[in-house]
Amino acid sequence: MKLLSSNKNLVMICVLLVIFCTFFLIYMQKKYFIKEENVILKNDTKTHIINSNAITMMYETASGSGEYETTTDTSWPQEGYIFNERLSGCENGGTLSWNSETNKVIMESNTSDRCYVYFDKYATIKINNVETNKITSNVISIDVSAVAGTNPITKYYYSIDNGNFYNESSNSNWTFSSLNLGTDYSIKVYAIDSNGFSSNVYNLNVSTLSSFPSLTSVCSNGNNLASCIKNYYNTYWESTGGLYYHDGIGTYTNANQEAGDNSYRYSGANPNNYVCFAYEDSTGTYASDWCPDDNLYRIIGVFGTQVKLIKYSVFYNTYWSGSSSILNNNWAESSMNTYTLNQLFISRLNSSVWSNKIAIATWYVGGGPEQYIIDSPVKISYDYELGSNRINTTYSAKIGLMYASDWGYASLPNDWLTNLGKLRWDASDYNWNKNPGSFPQEWMITRVTDNNEKALVSDGSYLVSHKTNFTNHGTRPVFYLNSSITYSGGSGTKSDPIRIN
Repeated sequence: MKLLSSNKNLVMICVLLVIFCTFFLIYMQKKYFIKEENVILKNDTKTHIINSNAITMMYETASGSGEYETTTDTSWPQEGYIFNERLSGCENGGTLSWNSETNKVIMESNTSDRCYVYFDKYATIKINNVETNKITSNVISIDVSAVAGTNPITKYYYSIDNGNFYNESSNSNWTFSSLNLGTDYSIKVYAIDSNGFSSNVYNLNVSTLSSFPSLTSVCSNGNNLASCIKNYYNTYWESTGGLYYHDGIGTYTNANQEAGDNSYRYSGANPNNYVCFAYEDSTGTYASDWCPDDNLYRIIGVFGTQVKLIKYSVFYNTYWSGSSSILNNNWAESSMNTYTLNQLFISRLNSSVWSNKIAIATWYVGGGPEQYIIDSPVKISYDYELGSNRINTTYSAKIGLMYASDWGYASLPNDWLTNLGKLRWDASDYNWNKNPGSFPQEWMITRVTDNNEKALVSDGSYLVSHKTNFTNHGTRPVFYLNSSITYSGGSGTKSDPIRIN
């Protein structure tokens, strides 16, 4: 009987020990180990949750002290601490890293392991909110609200493609341009401080509008036309409707290749920049129901307070010099200039009412070396035609032709680094400023300075130089409207062109 009693006591003691050990392990797990759903193990084939007993988390006791103690927290710190990759490690060779988007530790190991995760006491940047301040059919602009931590914010990083590529900026706002109509975008934003530590990653889903707004949304009958176009840009921002502001500091691709003349220029395949000019019906009234192709013009851009137009179709085929027997490239001596454009064309306008709407302009006709006008990107061509490297030879008249840079900047910005003389088979997909006729070759005002017999020609796909008496190429008159011209109506499409008072 004593033996039985002794055995019972032994069994009771064992049961109590098991119960004690069970509760002790549960207590220790809660006290010293984080919750298992916050730890991820990665191996070569899959991602799964590891056993919670594999992780011990250590907090620095004071900033910069280098002393650490085991924490009783059961989840990763959300703020006030940063992951110390140098001290953190595993007993059996596993590696640890911190995922700033999920705020979790990533453990990579091919075997069971026990790891120690160290966190330094440090206040990181906190991005509290990201808001959109502009959404159009192809532009999304955002503002970031962030609070600096221990050290100041130095850089912001912006992604429109779910983090595949980031744009770096020192500003807390960013504009994504040249986007697609009616498209959903996954935006990600984070910042770093002066020590290189990152903030949380803020996620935002935004959709562009499904259609382009038209000029009618900002312009009313009687408004100044140049101001209307500028207001359209200021309302809808960069690249909307193909309109770009050339101040040289845009945020889109190749913005540093802008002309830098503060002009507003239309670019792309087919922006809504059609204007009906000098068309009257049989009663002498400005017709408002339709516009013949011969009276269609397109807006190159706004320069200062003047709108610059180019005739949609060819007016006349002739030699640049004006005659097959004359071979020089002096614009002042060209009868194409003095007669075809500034007499014949003006006389073909319906009345002096229309010619009086055209301003007398100063045309820079010095040209430049072929190397810098044709065999270079548009910014260099502009600099030699009109910019810092121009030759100050000028001619005053109402009518001229387009510059090589007018043609180059009518392309999408992605093409502004391509040499103007490079053949483009897909020209119709990116540049609106081309002769729509079956024979697309047309003269430009720009001459070649390293050969006094040549001037520039566009065939819609690239630029070349031809002798000025080489052949009869097309001419499309270009002119500036007077600054006082006002808007009457129209959205700018070919079937509903802009009309002026």
